[in-house]
Amino acid sequence: MSFQCSSSKPLEKLKKLTDVKNTFSIKIPKNWKRELYVSSKESRIYFADTTKELGDAYIFDIGYLQEPQTIDSNFTSNFQKELTKKNQILEQSGKFFHAEKEGYFFLSSSENFGMSAKNLHVYISGNTFCYCIKIDVYGDQNIESRFCEALQFFDRISFHK
Repeated sequence: MSFQCSSSKPLEKLKKLTDVKNTFSIKIPKNWKRELYVSSKESRIYFADTTKELGDAYIFDIGYLQEPQTIDSNFTSNFQKELTKKNQILEQSGKFFHAEKEGYFFLSSSENFGMSAKNLHVYISGNTFCYCIKIDVYGDQNIESRFCEALQFFDRISFHK
């Protein structure tokens, strides 16, 4: 990824959240809005700082999918087709490494809610499952600094599988 993250403001008063299926946990600020979702094949946590306007914040979504996802040329080609269907433009993609986990990322841009948006998707695959992480940044101001702040959460994720 091409973000130049030097230092972001530290996140304070963190609370550990664990997904319903106990497949991952993440520490987020206590006062942030969060939503949990669970189905037979997936478990997700969405969160954002709702004290800020959408154009000054970001939405972070982490999920566990109970199905393997082989990250190969078919996967990347199909993902790019899905982006095109959703009127998103792929800007960058490539391998992603974090906490001894290997994955693949896609950075795209689109128009949502009447404003420009940048979307980062990260897929980390296991033998029988896949972790999906998505960060949405809306508006044209401070895009890189908001991504840098959101990327701090990668250090606060514990993968349990």
